[in-house]
Amino acid sequence: MNRVPLKDENVILEEIGSHNLGTRFYEFDQLPSDLLTRKIDEIASQMEGSYYGRFDIRFESWEQLQKGKGLQILEVNDVISEPTHMYDHKYGYWFAIWEVYRYHKKMFAIARCNYKQARREEKFKKKSLMTS
Repeated sequence: MNRVPLKDENVILEEIGSHNLGTRFYEFDQLPSDLLTRKIDEIASQMEGSYYGRFDIRFESWEQLQKGKGLQILEVNDVISEPTHMYDHKYGYWFAIWEVYRYHKKMFAIARCNYKQARREEKFKKKSLMTS
């Protein structure tokens, strides 16, 4: 910035937040409405082969978010993303450790399902080739 802001002027210091720039991370388990859930499902269902992830979003107001409106997706994080809700200021260290454990447990379950599915598809392909 090359000037001194006016009194009471809002100034955007950083377009996209991060852990070290004061971004707040919230857990939304208690907040989703049916409209918001449907909107997120609509978006996520277009991501073929993705079974887990996190949307980093910006929104105009809590009220608009509940309606599934005024929502801007800044980033989509798939399985390599960390569960950022563990940074919610209402939680402590041991909660974060537990969430990392739960995250890895979920990833293992998804990987196991994908592996079994791939094995079934491979067996089907082999049978199809043998009968042709």
